[in-house]
Amino acid sequence: MSNDIFVSAVIVAGGSSTRMGKDKLLSPVSGVPVFIYSMSALGEYADELILVIPSDKKDEYCRILSDYQLTKPIKFAYGADTRAGSALNGIAACFDRARTVLIHDAARPFVCGRVIKDVINAALSYGAAIPVVPLKDTVKFCTDGTVINTPDRSTLYSVQTPQGFDKEKYLAAAGLIGDKISFVTDDASLFEYAGYPVRTVEGDMRNIKLTTPEDMIYAEAIVGAYPEFGGRIRRKQCSE
Repeated sequence: MSNDIFVSAVIVAGGSSTRMGKDKLLSPVSGVPVFIYSMSALGEYADELILVIPSDKKDEYCRILSDYQLTKPIKFAYGADTRAGSALNGIAACFDRARTVLIHDAARPFVCGRVIKDVINAALSYGAAIPVVPLKDTVKFCTDGTVINTPDRSTLYSVQTPQGFDKEKYLAAAGLIGDKISFVTDDASLFEYAGYPVRTVEGDMRNIKLTTPEDMIYAEAIVGAYPEFGGRIRRKQCSE
């Protein structure tokens, strides 16, 4: 970014991977740990990277990172009991001069540059921005195994990351919502609870979140079909 716009990227890798059955972020896709894809993508556009991890896994993450070339400064923060808490821990580690923060799921390895740039630009203009994609399936509201109603699919979208925010507004929103922060499942919800507007930009269907073992099959297919995702990753050269 330009000298007067400093962008920090907070990459949240503090989940338990319960539905995957193993640590998905350290698992390889085409030989590369999942979280490295996210770090490499955001490192092309952010000025610093903050990796939010479980406190007992720092040595393992450091060992893996030492094998790859990432040109931007990397800091560590530690996960909390809630999504919002983990994000706030990451933001607390940002440089003071950061104006815009991107918050990204490390489990979304296939975010493209166009989405990152669009989120940054919209966040700079509007204070908050998220990438979205239209739903493909019909959605039903159900209770106790019975359909209650069918919402209009044309107004429904799946939300992706990175989500971008004016850092000071994000911190102000966190202060405004108080105890509701425990109900925040994505970072834009914090803005919504606080009454702040959130802008949408076009997401990317390839920007999937790896959650179940089947998703790892899709991930291998995406890397095979779109080699640019693997091509942006640089391993360190071993000296003789």
